[in-house]
Amino acid sequence: MDLQTKKNEAQVKDADVALSSELRRIMLDPEKGYLNQQGKNAVDLRESVEKQIAEAIENTGKQFDNPETKSMWASVARQRQENAMSQILSHAAKETNVYRVKSGAARIDSAMQDAAANWQDEKARSVAKSTMLAEVDELAALQGFDADQLKQARLDATTAMHGQVISSMIAADNTTAASEYLKANEKEIEPGKLGPLRDALEKAALRKDSIDLYDRLTESGKGIEEQLSEVKQLYKDGKVSPELRDATEQRLWAKWQDDRRLESYAEEQANDALVGAELAAGENLRAVDQGGVRGLISSLFPGAVFTSGARAADHPLSIKNPSSFHNIKNVGSALDIRKIPGVTFN
Repeated sequence: MDLQTKKNEAQVKDADVALSSELRRIMLDPEKGYLNQQGKNAVDLRESVEKQIAEAIENTGKQFDNPETKSMWASVARQRQENAMSQILSHAAKETNVYRVKSGAARIDSAMQDAAANWQDEKARSVAKSTMLAEVDELAALQGFDADQLKQARLDATTAMHGQVISSMIAADNTTAASEYLKANEKEIEPGKLGPLRDALEKAALRKDSIDLYDRLTESGKGIEEQLSEVKQLYKDGKVSPELRDATEQRLWAKWQDDRRLESYAEEQANDALVGAELAAGENLRAVDQGGVRGLISSLFPGAVFTSGARAADHPLSIKNPSSFHNIKNVGSALDIRKIPGVTFN
């Protein structure tokens, strides 16, 4: 081997070292290296990376100007390129499957949302279901599922879809449609999921029936005692369940208490303004601040409504009953409470 040939070989080796460093950067950089890209990124970047490698080989070989070194370089560069292309192809194939699985799962989820959003449109639900199951079948094939695995995957998908549709029906207060839908599709729902769905339907139906009965009673103009009496009679006649009676009574009591609080607040505000004016005028500095007493009574009897407390001296009732303890001039310590159903005082 002559001296020139040895020199040429050394130059090609130096170039190979430089090319190897550049290829490692392109392929293995922790953030931008191709072999560290995943899913869609790996699929989208494949052509760009192949181009970068070809350009790196071409740019490195530009330093050679004689036939012998060019030939040596061509052999070395070809091996480097083939090895890089093999890695790229393998990684792209793997990540294409990853990308396909992710996009397929997203399409399945989208189809479920379409079905739930179009719960009133049977045709739209059917199209969404077909799209979903076609995607499930494709993903099963891609992942090599056997017949049993495919059957379970389809059941999991229909279970989730039907659950979302039923939830949409319940949210729209259409429990009748939801019950009919569940009955029509229960064979496509995982047995273990049927119980929770039925429980949700029963709870929703109870809520709706309770609201309907509550609305009818409160719109009747009857007082709380008559309303409760009617609910009790409906229960005795077997027209409402124990659960419906309890839920409706709770709604009626809550409304009654809210109404009383509003009335009491308005009365207190008006009267406190009068009392405040009296106190500001120095009429009776010994007047009782009833806020703490009212708070204590309210904590003991949450439904308590204060109908009368301290009254200004020029209040019509103070004028009519000057010796009353409601009168600010008589300390104003008396508190009157509206009758609380079911509570008696001895």
